[in-house]
Parts: sequence; C-alpha cells; structure tokens
Amino acid sequence: MDAVSQQVKVYRTMLPVLLKRLNKIEDTRNPRKIRHKMTVLLIYGILCFAFQMASRREATREMTRPVFMANLRRLFPELENLPHHDTLARILEKIDVNDLEQAHLDMIRHLIRGKKFLRYLIAGCYPIAIDGAQKFRRSYLWDEECLERKVRSKKDEENAEEQEEKKQYYVYVLEANLAFQNGMVIPLLSEVLSDTQGDTNKNKQDCEQRAFKRPAERLKTCFSHLRIMVLLDGLYPHERCNLGARRRWGIESGILVEKHQGYHYEHCFSYEWDVMRGYHYLMRLGHALNVLARHSYALAKYVRDLGVRGLIAFVRNTIASPWIEAEDLRQIAAAPCQLRLE
Repeated sequence: MDAVSQQVKVYRTMLPVLLKRLNKIEDTRNPRKIRHKMTVLLIYGILCFAFQMASRREATREMTRPVFMANLRRLFPELENLPHHDTLARILEKIDVNDLEQAHLDMIRHLIRGKKFLRYLIAGCYPIAIDGAQKFRRSYLWDEECLERKVRSKKDEENAEEQEEKKQYYVYVLEANLAFQNGMVIPLLSEVLSDTQGDTNKNKQDCEQRAFKRPAERLKTCFSHLRIMVLLDGLYPHERCNLGARRRWGIESGILVEKHQGYHYEHCFSYEWDVMRGYHYLMRLGHALNVLARHSYALAKYVRDLGVRGLIAFVRNTIASPWIEAEDLRQIAAAPCQLRLE
C-alpha cells in the first residue's frame, strides 16, 4: 500500500500545476451538452499513459471497471466521473493541442523554480538532449502532413537484384529531453515533422536540421533565464563533453523506453493529425510523471525490488483490487505531497 501511496503522491504533487494550465484551454463545446469537464478529460488522458494503457480500447475497458473507477476517483477527487476514451479523442479534435505541451513546460518550470534539479546540473547548465525518432509508418497516405520516402522491396525472391520502389508514409518526431548527470531523463518538448513545413520551391521535405530551429526557439522563449547545454550528435574528449555530451545516450534510452516499455510510442492512437499529436503530448506527460516517481526518494526501494514497469503494474493492479479500504484511499488523496528526488 505504501508503494501506491508514494506513486500517487508524486502524481498529485504535479496535479495543481497541470490543472492550472489545462484549465486555461478554451472549451468550444456546447455548454448544455457538456458532461465531462475539460480538465477531467485531459487528466484522464495523462493517467492512461502513466498507467501504461496500450490502446484506447484497453483504457476504456480497464479504467471504467467499477472497482478501478471507484478507487481512482477516491485517489483523484478531481475526476468526478471517468469518460469513454472516444470522448477524449473528440475533445483533442477541438482544442489547440499545443496547449498540452505548454502544460508540460509549466510543470518543468515549476520544478526548476523549486530547485529540484540543482544537484544534477552539468557545469551549472541544464543539459537538454535532442534526437529524432520515427513514430509509425503506413503504405498509404492518410494525411497531407505525413513525410514520404521510397523503399525497395523484393519483387521476386529468386531474383534478389530485381527490386521495385514503393512509397512509404511516416511520422517522425524530434524529441528534446532533460538529460541529467545522474541518469534521470525527463521528456520536455516534441516537434512533429510535417511535410507542410518543407521547402516546396526546392521540393525538400521537413527534416531534423530544419525542424531543430522550431523547438530551439521555443526553448529560448520558455527558459530564457536558464543556462542550457544542448547535447547533440558526436562525442569529444574534453571535460565538459565527458560530463555532458556522454549523457546524450539518455534520450535514446528514453525513446526506447517509450517505444518498448509500456508507453506505445509507435501506436497510432488516431489518424487525425492534431489528435495524434495530442496523444503524443499526453504520453510524454505521463512518462515525465513516471520518471519523477522513479527517481523519487520514497520509491527508490520499490524500483530496486520490482523494476520500473513492475512498480507501475503493481500500483495499477492494486488500485483495481477490491480489498483496499475506501478510507485508506481518501487519506492518501488528502495527505500532504512533496517531491524529493534521490
């Protein structure tokens, strides 16, 4: 029960900051037909990824089970009632999903102001690693913003030299993560490459080099008061690079975690471009919460015993269990929350 309590406390520590920013998102729905508040829908979406739900169908099936739903509402009284996941998809169609990333940035700024990361800086700088990753691909064009490439496939297995080129359409994301010297890697920004951002005059698509300017500008705007060390490709033997650049591997490990360890980075939650981006931002927020929990002092012993995924599964299964006393859950929700990183 202590593991559940400590994990939930990390989530609840960040909840006021997220709610404050998410509450500013314009709700264009008809007030007479609103059943779920905007903040309830978006916090629900973040928790779906924090609990590592594999798909919209699984989230609807698991999180709306009577016991799980009742216990989750006791832990998070802000969730007045839990929606069907299709309701979340519809609201992501209507809002500016960039506001989700702004909520993420506000959460990170809150932690920076609280001096949570001072011990992990490199040469007095906040290290930000940047790397690109393919999200998913299809053999057909489902949106004009998809990137396009040609791939070769064997036309005849007996004649390997005879090949034909086929078009392939894919989504590519330039990720920016805080990558501290203690190994803590926190998702920060995501720039989804788009064919509409390419150079049509030169018939060139959007690429990492072109896209880098956009998150770089946002970083300068959001963290203008910080000393930032940008970790890019390439390693060098000087002291600063040994302390800083060698930590760049952290973003690659973080992307692999999101792809293969429960966050379903490559899953297509929607073919609507902005909805897809919205789910991606929610996933990164859920991952960031779990990174903070994984490196919190109170959960260190459980991570050692169970592993990160084991701990998340244990918390999720415990919340779904009928043997937990309702009063215990209410006490967890009402307990003071403080994040102490190890």
